[in-house]
Amino acid sequence: MEGILTKFQRSRLSFGADLVRCTAVFALLLVWKEAASAPPRRGPGGQPAASLERPGANQSRGWPGSVTPRRSFARIAVGETDYNASEEEEVEPEMPPGPLLPLKQCNYDRCTHMQVPCAELQREQACLCPGVTGQSVPPEQPRMQPVTEITDHGASVRWCEPPSAVAGYQLVYWALGTSGNATTTTSRPLPSRYRAYTLDGLLAGAGYEVCVQAFNPSGESALRGTGPCATFSTTSVRRLILYIGLGVCALVLLSVACVSLKYYRDRRRRLDSPSPSPPSPSSMPLGLRNPTYEQDKSSSPPS
Repeated sequence: MEGILTKFQRSRLSFGADLVRCTAVFALLLVWKEAASAPPRRGPGGQPAASLERPGANQSRGWPGSVTPRRSFARIAVGETDYNASEEEEVEPEMPPGPLLPLKQCNYDRCTHMQVPCAELQREQACLCPGVTGQSVPPEQPRMQPVTEITDHGASVRWCEPPSAVAGYQLVYWALGTSGNATTTTSRPLPSRYRAYTLDGLLAGAGYEVCVQAFNPSGESALRGTGPCATFSTTSVRRLILYIGLGVCALVLLSVACVSLKYYRDRRRRLDSPSPSPPSPSSMPLGLRNPTYEQDKSSSPPS
């Protein structure tokens, strides 16, 4: 009988412990649900306060609601400035009254030597630049101008910028009239502002062909065949002296011929004209005249 009573008391104790556990678990579930559904606390300025709790730090690996999570909040201030997004207002720029005028073209000349880049003019004058192709394609061919200032050993070459993005230029030239392939000479790379260059070290009295080539990171413009090229010939001092001597000789010969012809015509005229007859003795006065007699004769009155 005592054994039965002991078992009954043990069963009652175990049942009571189980009931207590169930009640505690149920209460914890209710608290966890209310905490999860409650809105987060707002800090100053309407922003949610930062939580210093590490997520899942107080949760057990078994039942997720076995331990009630604790939440704590702290205000984080940066300096003494309180940033409130609702107080910031965007101020729209005021537009000038009246209709908008179209922008004018920039004072940009593609053929001017040492021309300021159009991008700088656009920043200073608020104008429009001419359209050009980008750096992703090779530049187009520059436009050549006549070669000037030709001397015995040099010449001045001028060109115009193509409608492309140009990083620089280089000149390629060679002598004409050579047998086989002519030896080409390439100048040093020139800046993009250059529109003129003087060639030196040329041969006197020789013909040359010069081409201008533009380049950028994507490649170079076309050169021979369809490229912008010009031909010219240098002068020669010896040839000039020879021409001057021949001209002087021609003038001297012409002068001698003119003098000889005039002398011949004068002599022929004298030979063709009749010679004058000598005066007769009767017509010639005899003796010497008396000046006093002639004066008295003219002053005496007539009788």
